[in-house]
This record gives sequence, C-alpha cells and structure tokens, in this order.
Amino acid sequence: MVKILFLSLFIFPFAHALEGTITALEAPLFGVPDEKSKIIQHVRKGSTIYIHDAEAFDDPYKDLTYSKPNEDFQVQNKDLFITDESIYHPKEDSKFYKTLAKSGREAYILKEHVFIEYRDKRELTQKVQRPDNTDYRIEEPIGKDYPLIKEISGYRGQTTMALGQPNYKAYPYKQRILDTSFTLAKEFNFTYSKVTDFNYNRRLYFGALGGLHFSSQEYLLTSQRAEQFNSRFYLGPYLSYDIFRNDQLYITTYTSIQFLLYDTMEIKISDVNTNNNESRTYQSMFSLQPSVGANLNFPKGFFNFDSVFGFNIKGLLPKTYTASTSGSYSDFWRQNGVQDSFEQPFRVELTYFIGVQSNY
Repeated sequence: MVKILFLSLFIFPFAHALEGTITALEAPLFGVPDEKSKIIQHVRKGSTIYIHDAEAFDDPYKDLTYSKPNEDFQVQNKDLFITDESIYHPKEDSKFYKTLAKSGREAYILKEHVFIEYRDKRELTQKVQRPDNTDYRIEEPIGKDYPLIKEISGYRGQTTMALGQPNYKAYPYKQRILDTSFTLAKEFNFTYSKVTDFNYNRRLYFGALGGLHFSSQEYLLTSQRAEQFNSRFYLGPYLSYDIFRNDQLYITTYTSIQFLLYDTMEIKISDVNTNNNESRTYQSMFSLQPSVGANLNFPKGFFNFDSVFGFNIKGLLPKTYTASTSGSYSDFWRQNGVQDSFEQPFRVELTYFIGVQSNY
C-alpha cells in the first residue's frame, strides 16, 4: 500500500500530461535543461512521449487589458503547504520541454525534436526541424562504390589563366620615347604534381609547370609609333605545400624554376610622316625565370573541380634579344642586319590568376 501511494505521488505531475511525437531520428533526453549536459536516453523517431502539462498552459486572459497592473493583485487564501519551488513553471524562452525518461526520472527534450499534440490551433504554428541534426544516415542515392572509399592516388592537376602588367625594357629606338602604354599580359599555366612519398601528412607536392605568356607595349616616338609583342613558352619543376587545409579551404604556397624554351620579341615601327612601317622578330636563345606564389583553393567550388584564386611573382633573369630577320629602313633600326640585338635587365612581373584544380 505504501509503495502504491509513493508511486502515485511520484507520477502525479504527469498524470494529465500532454502527448508528443518525436520528429528527430534519435532525440536525446537530458538530465537537466542544458545541451552540454549528460544524455540519459535516446528516443526514436515516431515514438510518443509525455510532456509536463504545464508546458501547455495558455493564459486565457493574456490579450485583455486591466485598469490595475499585475503587481496590485493580491493572492487570496494561499495554500501554505504548496510553495512556488514545488510547482514547475516553464520559461517562455527555454529550448526544452520537461518529460520523463524510461527509468522514471525527470528529463528534458529539445523543443525542436518533438511535436506537441495540443489539439488546438497551436499545432498549426509548430515546425518540424529540417534538416534533422540527429540523422546520421547517408543520403540516397548511395554511390556505386559504397561502402568502399575510393583512395586518392595523390595526383593533382591545375589549369589557370592570369592577368598582369607587362614589364620589359624598350628596344633602343633612334627617336626619343614620348609616351608608353600597355595591354594586360595574359598567361595560361598548366601544373601537374604528385604528393611526395616521404611527406606523411600529404601536404608537399612535386611536379612540373608549363605555360604561355602574351603581352604587348606601345611607344609613342617623336614622329614614329612602335609596338613590342612578347611571346614566351616555359616549362620547369614545381614544388607546392599546403600550409592550411580543411573541408572548405586550402591555402597553398609554391615555387618553380622555369626554362624559357621559346621567347620572342616582335617589334613593329611605323612612321607618321612617310607611312612606312616594318616588323622584325628578335629571339632570346635561353634564359630562366624563377617564380613564387600562393593560392586559395575552394574544394568543389566549380562543379566537380576546385576553384583556385592566387598570385604569382616571377623574376626574369638578364638576357639578350637578337634579330632573326633583316631590316629595310635604317631610320627605324640601330642595325639593319641580323647582328642587331638589345639587352633586357633583371625585372619582376606580378600576375593574378583564376583557375580550376582536380585531385585524383
């Protein structure tokens, strides 16, 4: 008899409890209303649980106005055996509902994980949490290789397009240069690399870099107009290191020493007074251009490829351009024969690039 009385007193607060339906795949029950506290039970989606009836309290007079403020009302005939501490008063801003665990102890469940059956218009304002933050199941359709994970062999390919300002010395024209203009230099680079075997964290890559460079500058002379078109093809070893990476971003630095396999300077001069014009091609046989740079990689930023944004700094070592064709107008060129040449000192070029990258 004593046990029955004790049990009835324990479950009395839930005797007229509300019913709620679990809307999360596995809703956790907490011992206290705190998401960081210990989880004492999980309840599966579709299960029915009981919610403390105080959670359904709806003041029927909340929309009415009174001449007296609430502080002026006095409680009459207060029961001295019932204190405020013994009565559960849910907080409006609380993220939890009070319920019971399977063991019979008090528990708390997140409001977003349960749908309360109020049986009134309040059911229309309830929302089911989407996406379900407890759903660990893999979205369908499942890949054909699942559950096997395709191992990435460590190869990386990159294609970029760069723009920058050309920077080279003008041919020693016979007339004085009055003004200079340029068009943006354009570069197309292709990189192929593989992760090094001795680098256990798979951040260091070694491979090759090749590219094309096209740029032009225009010079206004005393009575002439000249244009210089520079074309380069280069190839060399490439070394990169991922200094930072996570699922959303890679930050990569790299360096390369490129051999200029093809480097020509085409010069065209036209005379305003005589309307004469002539073009000659000058070639540099062999030179180097070391480079350094960095880029940001955003995985899967462009369809199935990574998006790449970055910059590159090249140092062009001194070299000599020698004429490959003869000239006809002595007032244009220092020498009309193929012995004509001019020096290019050391210079630096800065370009900014955008491109795509793939890991496989």
